[in-house]
Amino acid sequence: MMKTKNIIIKIVVVLMLSNLIACNEEFLDRQPLDKFTENDVFSTEESLETFVNRIYNQQYTVGTLDWWWRMTFELFYSPLTDESHGKFDFWHFKEVISGGLTPDNMGVFINKWSISYQGIRNCNLFFKNIPISEEAGVSPEAIARLSDEVRLLRAIIYHDLLKHFGGVPIADQVYDLNNLEIIPRNTPKEVSDYILATLDTVIANGNLPGSYFDMAMNNKGRGTVALAHALKSRVALYAASPLFNTSNDASLWDTAAKASLDAINYSEAQGHGLYDDYQGVFLDDYNMEVIFDKSLHSTSTATDLDNTIDRDLNANGYGGWTSMSPTQDFIEAYETADGLDIEDLGSGYTLDKFWENRDPRFYATVLYDGAMWKDREVEVFLPGGLDSRDGPEDWNTSRTGYYWKKLLDESVPKSELGGANRGTQNKVEFRMAELYLNYAETQIALGNEDKAIEYIDLIRSRPGVDMPSVSGLSGQALLDKYRNERRIELVLEGHRFHDLRRWDMYYETLNGFEVERINITKAGDGTKSYSIGLADGGEGINKYVIKPENELIPIPRNEINKSEGIIKQNPGYN
Repeated sequence: MMKTKNIIIKIVVVLMLSNLIACNEEFLDRQPLDKFTENDVFSTEESLETFVNRIYNQQYTVGTLDWWWRMTFELFYSPLTDESHGKFDFWHFKEVISGGLTPDNMGVFINKWSISYQGIRNCNLFFKNIPISEEAGVSPEAIARLSDEVRLLRAIIYHDLLKHFGGVPIADQVYDLNNLEIIPRNTPKEVSDYILATLDTVIANGNLPGSYFDMAMNNKGRGTVALAHALKSRVALYAASPLFNTSNDASLWDTAAKASLDAINYSEAQGHGLYDDYQGVFLDDYNMEVIFDKSLHSTSTATDLDNTIDRDLNANGYGGWTSMSPTQDFIEAYETADGLDIEDLGSGYTLDKFWENRDPRFYATVLYDGAMWKDREVEVFLPGGLDSRDGPEDWNTSRTGYYWKKLLDESVPKSELGGANRGTQNKVEFRMAELYLNYAETQIALGNEDKAIEYIDLIRSRPGVDMPSVSGLSGQALLDKYRNERRIELVLEGHRFHDLRRWDMYYETLNGFEVERINITKAGDGTKSYSIGLADGGEGINKYVIKPENELIPIPRNEINKSEGIIKQNPGYN
């Protein structure tokens, strides 16, 4: 029997074309949907760009979710870590943190493999049909630009696969549906090397704008040379990290260091740098810190999706749904404004004044009892707090006693939070702070601690943050401080889940982790008392069960079966 069930081929050309055409109403008018051919799609610059736009958008489909939830996939990783308690299980994250993740029960990752390979096949289909575009007279400049955008997109998809599953099959051509070939897994290093070589090609070609600063507004959100450098920094860092660099090969850290410094130097030369408002990084579209972002509103013609972030993260008293909320453990990870850990002697930290004298990023990231938000103070206390269980819709209240503030637009009125609200924030995917942190990590690994401290301090000294230097630390203490800095700076941006795994620390950090909440009781005279207990209620869980094999995600059972055993499962999964 011919092997017609291929891990790479997930959709046929007709399906791809019909989905694509839906993005362009003018294109729809040309002929009936069942008459479209590859010549139609690749014969004009307009239709060629529409095809590429579809690849951009396809990579933001979220697990099993439908249009009702549009927070981008990265946010759905937060409840898989010690950042957030996830209250609803619409996303099927519980399988991951309750020990139930298997090749037959993929949870939130159910479509990760198939969607990714659909995207790769569409990238390959683009290159297969470039001769049609050339013969049809599409300008060489447009073909060159879009070709490098697709190379970038394919590199992003491969790295997304790599950081989830480890080594995956590299498919760089479109396979004939009548003569399919099963492709075995490549090693993690082979996949990383393939991505890095692709990015080197994009950088050398010079067909893309240097940065967003060189683009018209309706093109922002497309690929740039700065993005190619930033992605190269991230890919090389992952390749050097313990999960994939099991022998701690110093040459991989050298490669990562060079890639990160090149990305920093190139981006700074383009005008990128740290924005002087940490909260504004995520609200002020296309500010100087943003290298690449995902548009979640209608001002971008290239990459547009609904945005329900404000509805899904806001407190119940403001009309929000509180789909996830900060854990007590995350709250305690913030230093005092003096640079001390809260358990350090002299920190002055007490539970009944937990909000006083904290790292300024705390106030830009978390809403807590007594914090000002919109037109009043947040009220988490019991009894009677507007944002507690006594407030409107107990179902939508926080189960940890805190709410997220980062990413939220305070100006969105309560009346607009219901239903499929369309917010205006973009989702930041790459920014300068990550590059500085990446480079600092490589310098710690290579023993250049003074240089690492210099780059960590760049972030901590951002205007409005102004945290003390980490100078004087070395060895494990410096590494621990760096990891916590990364945790604080990049929270809710999708890094924590992947960082813990690439450090080979996911099981060590989270198995047995208990999600705690703050309990605040308000007496009749207005005084409040504070205590810590386990998070309660909702569909979430308050004690994680993580297995050693969860450092990598299992390959779906059906993909293993389709390959007739050629694709091998990750260790620890049957």
